[in-house]
Amino acid sequence: MTQHTVGIPLVHELLREPAARGVDIAAVLRRAYISPALLESDQARVSRSQYAALMRTVKRVMRDEFWGWGGQPLPPGTFAVLCRRLVGLPDLGAALRDAVAFLRLFLRELQPRLVLRGDAAILLARRKGQPLHGAYDFGVATLMFECLQVAGWLVDRRLEPRCVTFRCRRPEHIRDSVRLLTPNLHFEQGENSIVLDAGLLQLPVVRDAQCLRRFLAAMPENLILPYRASSGAGAQVRHHLRQFPFDAQPSLEQCAASLGVAPQTLRRRLSDEGTGFRVIAAELRRDAAIGLLARRDLSLSQIAGMLGFSESSTFHRAFKKATGVAPGEYRRHHLTGAADASQA
Repeated sequence: MTQHTVGIPLVHELLREPAARGVDIAAVLRRAYISPALLESDQARVSRSQYAALMRTVKRVMRDEFWGWGGQPLPPGTFAVLCRRLVGLPDLGAALRDAVAFLRLFLRELQPRLVLRGDAAILLARRKGQPLHGAYDFGVATLMFECLQVAGWLVDRRLEPRCVTFRCRRPEHIRDSVRLLTPNLHFEQGENSIVLDAGLLQLPVVRDAQCLRRFLAAMPENLILPYRASSGAGAQVRHHLRQFPFDAQPSLEQCAASLGVAPQTLRRRLSDEGTGFRVIAAELRRDAAIGLLARRDLSLSQIAGMLGFSESSTFHRAFKKATGVAPGEYRRHHLTGAADASQA
């Protein structure tokens, strides 16, 4: 019931280049079951499946697997060709070196590189002419995130960067975008980089052609969230809270006891990751609400009860505070988008 959701600012980021190139954005949104009215609220959110549908639609319309952000089109099928090359390589180091060499042929404006500095392996990407302290670059951040995603999938484990740096200013949508890479982020730095332990390059590639077919079939949903759950405190709390109905959620103290740590230790660890217990609980309830509002068979009062609200008015206020849109209005936007898409 708690499908991950994506903030509207990232919808705007994905659509920025297509819009600049004259793509019919209203038509693209209809095909992704997203009402254009939702774009008017920076707090609104769409489901993971809607965002994935938007990625697929933009790719198909532009004939570009990098949605216009690479300087020149990345022809459909390029990503699959790259992955087929990588599953036949012996270890992660060989795979990353082959991947950046391959991508440099197509993403000439971004020029990804892999360099070794002491005991660190550093994945770099820099757009030609990218200013220091400039605006968030969706193309650079997406390239870095997806490289880390695929690398983790190849070796079947989550890769935790030592740190991640960006030349850009800190984006307002940090929790929905670059925060997914790691909490250890640094902005307005000299380079865009993912810093890994060099020893990780020796990890064997364990995926084969059969695994690859399943991986490609699940795209792009499987690239929206980090590969495998993080071992951090926030991920542990989310996993624990998902085991309980919303009207019987444990307290921070109960959650800490279940995780075998003191409450103050859990608070500190969550704070170090830039979040908090109440924030996580509210995000889970918000994401569940967005999923439930897409169901025609449930009334708003039923949804409020399923989410643990004793009064529909309380649910109304909480949802509007979290998303900037009232639940009834959000439902109308979603169903309108779905209806428009079915007629397109």
